[in-house]
Amino acid sequence: MTVRVGLVGDSQGVGLRSGLDGALARRGHQLAAAAVQTGATLRVLAGKAAAMPEGLDLLVIVSGGGNDGTSVTSPARWLADVRALAAAAQGRGPRAVVWVGPMPAREGLAAAGYKLAARAGLRAALAGTGVRWLDGFPLAEGVSPRADGLHFDAAGYRTMAERLAPLLLEPPAPSTGVLALAGVSGLVGLGALAWAFTRPRR
Repeated sequence: MTVRVGLVGDSQGVGLRSGLDGALARRGHQLAAAAVQTGATLRVLAGKAAAMPEGLDLLVIVSGGGNDGTSVTSPARWLADVRALAAAAQGRGPRAVVWVGPMPAREGLAAAGYKLAARAGLRAALAGTGVRWLDGFPLAEGVSPRADGLHFDAAGYRTMAERLAPLLLEPPAPSTGVLALAGVSGLVGLGALAWAFTRPRR
């Protein structure tokens, strides 16, 4: 059966769109809708998710994890925005939702610290929402970033898309131990965001 996939994302979604389209097609599935925008914050992505067409089997959210670093001032606001986006993604009918991100940052200590905190915090933020989280860091393992330290070239995004596609289509069932570990580390991540939001960010 063909899986109809929707994609909502920021600049990392822009980069992944073409490669994911091809990776899905080679597996007999379809990237049926995409709404991606460079610089999009979680609130912008929530609006795009709410406008996705009905009839999708899977909605993929790609959030690089950097745009909210300069627009959000507290962990509580960030947590609320994460949950609002999760709710918007699920509001257009019975479909699975997968959140991919953040992507690794290598432009400096402050940016890397923010993304590491968000990476762990997402585990707790998405708990109970029904949205499955996929860590963006392993997708970029061994893929060299461009000079800005945040994005990747076309070949890098194709590599990441090929890694991502099977994870979307054949999700493993997490064990209870994994879920417990995710909860503990996620709570630590939410605490770390308090530090991350006080650091200067680009």
